[in-house]
Amino acid sequence: MKKIFTIALLALLAIVVFPASAAHAPSVTVSDQIIVGHNIVIENAAATGPAWVAIHADDNGSFGPVIGTAHVPQGQISNFNVFIQDISSMTPVLYAMLHEDTGEVGVYEFGTVDGADMPVMKDDAPVAPAFNVEVLHAHAQFVDGSVRLDAVVDSPAIAVVHDETDGTFGGILGAAFIEAGTHAGVEVPVEGMITNRVWPMLHEDNGVVGEYEGLEIDPPIALNGKVATGPINTVESIGMSPQIAVHGDNYAGMMMDDMGTAVTATYVLSDGPGIFVIHADNEGAPGDILGATFVEDGYNSNVEVALEGMITATVWAMLHDDNGVVGEYEGLEIDGPTMVDGNVVTFPVAVAPSMTFSTQSVSENGTITIANALIDDHGWVAVHASVDGAPGPVIGTAPLNIGSNSNVVVALDFSMVENAATDQVFPMMHYDNNVIGTYEFGDVEDADGPVMFNESVIVAPLTLE
Repeated sequence: MKKIFTIALLALLAIVVFPASAAHAPSVTVSDQIIVGHNIVIENAAATGPAWVAIHADDNGSFGPVIGTAHVPQGQISNFNVFIQDISSMTPVLYAMLHEDTGEVGVYEFGTVDGADMPVMKDDAPVAPAFNVEVLHAHAQFVDGSVRLDAVVDSPAIAVVHDETDGTFGGILGAAFIEAGTHAGVEVPVEGMITNRVWPMLHEDNGVVGEYEGLEIDPPIALNGKVATGPINTVESIGMSPQIAVHGDNYAGMMMDDMGTAVTATYVLSDGPGIFVIHADNEGAPGDILGATFVEDGYNSNVEVALEGMITATVWAMLHDDNGVVGEYEGLEIDGPTMVDGNVVTFPVAVAPSMTFSTQSVSENGTITIANALIDDHGWVAVHASVDGAPGPVIGTAPLNIGSNSNVVVALDFSMVENAATDQVFPMMHYDNNVIGTYEFGDVEDADGPVMFNESVIVAPLTLE
């Protein structure tokens, strides 16, 4: 079984500088894709300075309104997300347009400030590749006769709701025909045993129009190997992702400077009035209460909790019953944790700069993957060779965007260090605080220092199989 590391914070050892990458011609690479959440995946973006990728909806074959943006550093960055708040604003064709960041750095101002953040041009046209999407979005919900789909963007299809079997989609609970185009609030009638999670899925409609005729005739819709499906909870649950609530010790940026310390859950699904509580971490388990807020019966979206006290790098999101005074948390004896199938509705969430990765093999292309890197400013993952069991020279780097970075790919060059171990490396997180997009630690004074939290550097060993 692969061991998962949530970064331990260790002392910093000597570092050798990794050469800065060469300039890249402006470009954006994005593929046709299935969207089941709020994120569009950009495979690669390259810019000569700080920039933006803006997702435009389609307007009769031309660029329509901007529905989401992501800030990108100078240079090249791969595999990052653009968050789309309003899924129903998507169209079957979208455009990923590269913009300069020429006004206030980190603030998208195109269309609001004259001359700011203009599109990047190449051969007299914007750098804005078009791509196709199939969208299926549904939120957690209690099921009573039907499953509601928030948004569907597709060609003619059959929306099928599957139960969950062995952690993936199983038998069919119901189906409904969907015409081509963009739809919101689609109801799919269901019957039978509703599992704790169900899997809405888009299927092709190849036989009798409007009738689901099984996998052989109406198979699942897929793009680039991904099926148009994803699980949703049908019992009390919380949706919450890694996010920055506290800064690194040596953070020097502007993010959240004027904001109070808080975290936000994407949703909380409560059976009756409830209390959403954030606990500090206590040696891998929920500890002291950092904050709480009331949630209503049913689905609650974008639930924010203000935090006070000693905030740990990881916190525990937990749902509590509201048994006493409605809307007031009165302690465990009155407002105990909500239970589902004998288990408390709780899980840990990273809220400070951190990394998560697993034991892995170096790929055929000489790369490793960091599952998630959470950072409060532009930064780097710098991978150090292991020399005598400790971090040695840097043998690979990859840039990080502000916030949560998933599946960060880092190319390694072991030939740079003669005595490097081949079964271990040390990923380390750095801020990018001088020339954005150029790794400069050790080459420029006070540039790109390691990220520190609780007076320790964020670094840990990664075992290579």
